[in-house]
Amino acid sequence: MSNTVPSLHWSYSSIRPRLAKSALAFGALFVAAGLAFAGECPSDKRVPDGQGQKAGPTAPVGVTDVVRSTTDLSKEPAAIAGRQFRRRWIRT
Repeated sequence: MSNTVPSLHWSYSSIRPRLAKSALAFGALFVAAGLAFAGECPSDKRVPDGQGQKAGPTAPVGVTDVVRSTTDLSKEPAAIAGRQFRRRWIRT
């Protein structure tokens, strides 16, 4: 019987194919996971483009809004025409 010790020596040429296969497997899992979450709407819930969920009422109910002061931004260093900062008092 011979007492030979297995070689623990490795080289980059032997590890490259393993790394390539591992990267390919990881990439495939990443793509498959992304596709699993990219579902579509159920067929009975589909509507034509621009015909989605209708907006609800936007006017506040039971709220009073009083503008206390404004700052015209066209006169400020930012020089934004048509915009204002408003200090408001809102009561519910």
